[in-house]
Amino acid sequence: MRHSPTTDQLATDIEHFLKRTAVMVVHSASGDVLNIPHHHEIAWPREGGVSRPVHEETTSLLISYLIGRFTPSVMLDAGSAKGHLTRVAASRIGIAPRVFAFDMRADCTAEMSERLAADPFGHHITPVLACLSDHHVDEQEVWFARSIAFEEKPPPREFREPAILRLIHWLKRHKGRGLRSGRMPVTSIDHFAAERGIHPGLIKIDVEGYEGRVLEGAERTLLEDRPFVILELHRDAKQRFGWSRVGIAQRMHDLGYQAIFLTDHHDRLACRAIAVEPASPYFRRQETDLVLFVPA
Repeated sequence: MRHSPTTDQLATDIEHFLKRTAVMVVHSASGDVLNIPHHHEIAWPREGGVSRPVHEETTSLLISYLIGRFTPSVMLDAGSAKGHLTRVAASRIGIAPRVFAFDMRADCTAEMSERLAADPFGHHITPVLACLSDHHVDEQEVWFARSIAFEEKPPPREFREPAILRLIHWLKRHKGRGLRSGRMPVTSIDHFAAERGIHPGLIKIDVEGYEGRVLEGAERTLLEDRPFVILELHRDAKQRFGWSRVGIAQRMHDLGYQAIFLTDHHDRLACRAIAVEPASPYFRRQETDLVLFVPA
């Protein structure tokens, strides 16, 4: 793949792309669809008789931009949930990558598989029920609360939401937010890529504080294949195993990556794309942020 000559220029190009490219839910006789330029239409669900809102405009368009410009043949989606961003990647017309979508919740991978059966681009996607970490075990019990993974059974203080949130979700009848478990592989990106003989050109990671451990398990891939990495970076209070936001940014820098910070990963029009160093104040703020790591 051909990389941008400078990170500053790439940041400028991304910001321009975000400003001029709309993501829209379109109503049709056959049902609602998500419409992104240069993508196949994506069937879109309704909730309570209205279209589900699009929460991740910026992330969706960043994926579209990187695939359109750099044409990666393989993408890994770490923390795919029900597959919204996976389907965005696979729906790119003419140049869609092969996408491996990882999630540890069997209900999420099952729902994704059901949706893919009706998608004209579904054959580009392989759902993978697994917990991504820094090592490989063929199968073990994994605990999870919502999208937070634990390789050992955690005490309630580590996964329980504040009382007010528990009440809100109870009133809305949201299920499956408590601690659950299941047996599945625990694997690393390096092991999975070597086992499958694949060379990822793009990796998206959204693993709720597990990002340091997942990146540790991807070092060989990062050094040898030089993929772009879209990382949802969580606040320090969510980071585990001694990692911090600044520490993650510095480790990626040490591996030969430069960073583009996207200031709003929901609203494309409000978002700025800024090339930053690991010591940037953006890495010290305590929010959930979107960062693109670019191979130097």
